[in-house]
Amino acid sequence: MVTKFIHQYYYLWSVALIIPLWVFIVYKKKKSRVEIIYMGILCGTSALTLDKYCSFNDYWRPPTIFDTINFESFLYGFFLGGISTKIYELLFNKEYIAQKSPNSLFVLTIMFGSVFLYVIFLGLFSLNSVLIYIGILLIWIILFLLINRRLYRLCICSGIIMIGLNMCWYAVMLAIYPSAIQDIWLTDNLSGLLIFNVPIEEHYYIFSFGCVISIMYKVLTKTVIK
Repeated sequence: MVTKFIHQYYYLWSVALIIPLWVFIVYKKKKSRVEIIYMGILCGTSALTLDKYCSFNDYWRPPTIFDTINFESFLYGFFLGGISTKIYELLFNKEYIAQKSPNSLFVLTIMFGSVFLYVIFLGLFSLNSVLIYIGILLIWIILFLLINRRLYRLCICSGIIMIGLNMCWYAVMLAIYPSAIQDIWLTDNLSGLLIFNVPIEEHYYIFSFGCVISIMYKVLTKTVIK
């Protein structure tokens, strides 16, 4: 009974593990709550769509509570996105202050540009969806750093920190549910390489995700260091 519960609600309880860290960051970074919520909603909405129509087809297939909507994906993107925006600033006691509201046209360009790139990469290379995500994120990293090169340290350090956080997160999840990777990930579609019992694709993805999300809002709002 317990094993069935752990499997059926894996996506939900695994996301719940990072909520305390998100709450702590929101508490400590009071001046940045708009950024945290903004990026959380953006990442959550993206995850909701990408999981259902892309990742669930060729990368992993976690059980969801509802068949029609995978709202766990939104929670995953919302909380992980919020954490990624501020984890570097929390650890290194930095404060980045937005100078204006996010450029909505730029946001739409990024969203539609990502869809366009996904279709192109899928058509040209027939890659696994997560590898396409990584490729698209790397393109945005390069673009954002070309716009504001002063953010390179924040970008790279955030990616590295998120890898460390991700490994700790998976260590707890696998301690609770040791066969999660075999049961939920579509391992036949992956490289088979594991680092700390986690597919290497996960590490590549979380690094590129941490890099992009840590600087995206700052590029959109011409943020400065206080």
